[in-house]
Amino acid sequence: MKPLSNALSILLASVILTVRCKHAAGSDSPPALDPAFSNGLATLKQAAGFIEDPQSATEWKPKLQLLVGVKAVEGSKRTIYFVQLTTLPPPQTNSGPWRPTLRTNDWSWSATNKAEFVTALYPIRVCVFDENGRRLKEGQTPMAWGMLTNGLLDMCRLGFEAYANQTNLPLPRPDSLPVKRGERRGAGKGSDGPKFQDNEELMRATGGGFLWMFGMLYDLQTVPAVANVWAKAHCAIRWPSAWTVAKSLVTGLTLSLEPRLEEVTNAATAGHAEPLYCLPVDLKSGKRNLTRVEIMVGQAHGAEMLLAGIRSIHARHPSKPKQEFLAQVLANGTSEEK
Repeated sequence: MKPLSNALSILLASVILTVRCKHAAGSDSPPALDPAFSNGLATLKQAAGFIEDPQSATEWKPKLQLLVGVKAVEGSKRTIYFVQLTTLPPPQTNSGPWRPTLRTNDWSWSATNKAEFVTALYPIRVCVFDENGRRLKEGQTPMAWGMLTNGLLDMCRLGFEAYANQTNLPLPRPDSLPVKRGERRGAGKGSDGPKFQDNEELMRATGGGFLWMFGMLYDLQTVPAVANVWAKAHCAIRWPSAWTVAKSLVTGLTLSLEPRLEEVTNAATAGHAEPLYCLPVDLKSGKRNLTRVEIMVGQAHGAEMLLAGIRSIHARHPSKPKQEFLAQVLANGTSEEK
């Protein structure tokens, strides 16, 4: 069995859409930038000729840039990386104007309720830097840009609003949609299964948001430069039970991802004009919790479109509190690099 070293991709590409929605009282402050990123971020900005532009437009163009900090903590050991995403000019062609490749994903939540999502893929450069802002590796990959970008935000908003009024009843829980080891839900074909949801707007947002996220994680995995970054995520994930591991050699490993919409919180502070939500997600093997993740999601601007407005992904090991993995957007803007 392959080790869980590619933990973050397993986390987001092995999905069960267990939707249980209700309002969660209270409000959290959006997370401040982790101080572990301070020194390297300043060096990185200067080297890249970075121009901060947090409210830039959402149309695609070259030289949009997003800086992401990654921190893995294993007891007293801490590892820091920076990942720089930069939009590139379209490649030149000899057969007329260049057109982006289209990715089509189908999502079915009942026999009669289906949706098709199409996204355009644009060229992106991915660079990895060490804790001090020194360049380590780089590569390129196509990444999605377009209509599914705010699916995660819409999913959080609709789930939260549906239960802001206590007279609303919870949506019924669907049957499990397990994904066995070796299968990829990110390729986009939805299940014929659960016949449970009549909230079409919420279901479209859920399918669109998660399908987009699977594609994004898959695209980034194709860049060898980020392999070491992904490997560090394993520290926040507990192994399945010994029996599950042994059985998986015959039947495959079944994992499930449960977005806990009943615990979504509105994390926008007073005076914050745009919505910001914290979405808890559990990765499980049967009843065994492998990790708890908190995804912070807001409105996407500029290069934030590449990550669907995700501000941070924070995973904690369920039984080892000193082991955690954090990926956090640090800056959004443009680059003066030639």
